[in-house]
Amino acid sequence: IIEETNSNEKLNHIESMTSFFHKIENDIKQNVQLLLAFEKFQKG
Repeated sequence: IIEETNSNEKLNHIESMTSFFHKIENDIKQNVQLLLAFEKFQKG
């Protein structure tokens, strides 16, 4: 039973890490879009 709890906690940890990295990935993509738009704006 103790081992099951540990593996469940590890799974939960992995899932939260995964969603955290997906969020960061989305933030980066948004920042890239903003940078590209800003460059276009600067070039006119």
